[in-house]
Amino acid sequence: MKEIANILNLITDKSMGANVTRFFRGHADEDYGLLPSIFRNSVIDKTYTTKAKDEYKLLEEYKKGFNKFYTQPTYNLLCDMQHHGIPTRLIDWTTNPLIALYFSCCSSPDKNGLIFIQHQAGMHAPAKMSDHPIYLALHAEIAAVNNKQEILPIFMKHFEDYKAYWSSYLKRLTRRLTHPTAKPNYDGFLKRAHNEIDRFIVDSKLNQAFKKRAMNLNINQLIHFGNFMNGLGILHFLYAPQLNERVIAQHGAFSICTGKILKNKVIIRTLGLYPSDLSGEGLLRHVIIPKEQKAALLNQLEKYFNINAFTLKLKSQQEIINENRTLRRATNQKLSNKR
Repeated sequence: MKEIANILNLITDKSMGANVTRFFRGHADEDYGLLPSIFRNSVIDKTYTTKAKDEYKLLEEYKKGFNKFYTQPTYNLLCDMQHHGIPTRLIDWTTNPLIALYFSCCSSPDKNGLIFIQHQAGMHAPAKMSDHPIYLALHAEIAAVNNKQEILPIFMKHFEDYKAYWSSYLKRLTRRLTHPTAKPNYDGFLKRAHNEIDRFIVDSKLNQAFKKRAMNLNINQLIHFGNFMNGLGILHFLYAPQLNERVIAQHGAFSICTGKILKNKVIIRTLGLYPSDLSGEGLLRHVIIPKEQKAALLNQLEKYFNINAFTLKLKSQQEIINENRTLRRATNQKLSNKR
């Protein structure tokens, strides 16, 4: 228990305050980054490989099999696909640090594990499904796009939603930044907006279309547009709908990621986060789990907290029985060979 207690002290930092929800994600290899499955090479049923260029096709095929998603928000579709192991732009998290600890130890015994910790202010289930519904809807709709001409109108629609959502805050910000004594610099705000566009919009024609739209914004709108674009790279969370036993058992949540590839070309950049990118401070932190402690931690998690592959709905009871039987046979064979 001492090992678990020490790790819990590290990953449940109380210094962020009481009105904070903590999300945890465990990786069995410390070199793995925060990158969703759709932006990696993935194999489904060992018969066909999918990459991010197939995202639209995957969504359309899934909707044909489940007609109800034609009338539901796209993020509901993504959540259901994620539950069934289909590559999406979602990343699984948990609100239970012990479950993240299990995933950081359950494989790769020769590698250090890692737990990512994200602090999210004011997001408490079930009162609030998402920390920022505008970005949730934006990224989900971008997932369903198959033509880059559709991207800018989607951004501008959600930019209007963003302004409405943050109306009181943005009014205060605008008054401060455009006050006569502030000497507002339109060129400076435009440069900032352009920098944020360059940071994410890779396709040259679409990039220029974004910048042309920015040129037509007044200074108040431009201030908000730069903030809006900057928010693309932030982790945006939603609580996982309680659709199956696995999600419930794992206290599931998701983050949704930016990015878009069309016709084998990167249109919107995907920002994969790796431990080397993090300073150890701020809202996203990480803790290394030494490989030498993995076996002991797994034993403690099962003994004291009943956390294992079966209780997390990762494997059936029969699968675990079969694995233990195979392990015993291998152990007995080794002992027999030594005699």
